[in-house]
Amino acid sequence: MAWIAITQEMLINSMSEDLRLQYSQWIQDPQKQENMAFIVNNTTSEFRTAIGNNPSNIMGPTGTIPDSCARHAINIIIGTMLMQFDATLSPEARNAMEKADIFLRQVGYGKYKMEPGGDAGSVSLPTPRYSLDPAEQPERAIPCEGI
Repeated sequence: MAWIAITQEMLINSMSEDLRLQYSQWIQDPQKQENMAFIVNNTTSEFRTAIGNNPSNIMGPTGTIPDSCARHAINIIIGTMLMQFDATLSPEARNAMEKADIFLRQVGYGKYKMEPGGDAGSVSLPTPRYSLDPAEQPERAIPCEGI
């Protein structure tokens, strides 16, 4: 799986027609451009910090996140941007942001591990591993013997 940088094009392609129109007007202000760059950089940093919390993870290039995290990062970025519009978040947008935040926290708690992967013929880059080796799991807090 590749490591990618979140781009303005990716954000725009993830927006509805109405939101694209609002965004194109909003982003004209140089202060808003700075705000948007901060939001993107901060969100990328949050994901990278969460991934780096697990010492067995292998980090990709600076300023990038695994492409498997991109959808969640984009949901957080767009939701944060909507708050800058003083817009009321729809239940769907709020739900997407909550799920993205849950995913981010799970990465930070080590639920997903990064290990070498990638397409055949490409450079091997880290990719989430969605299952844990039972030998790597800590002892259960409540023993289940005899149940």
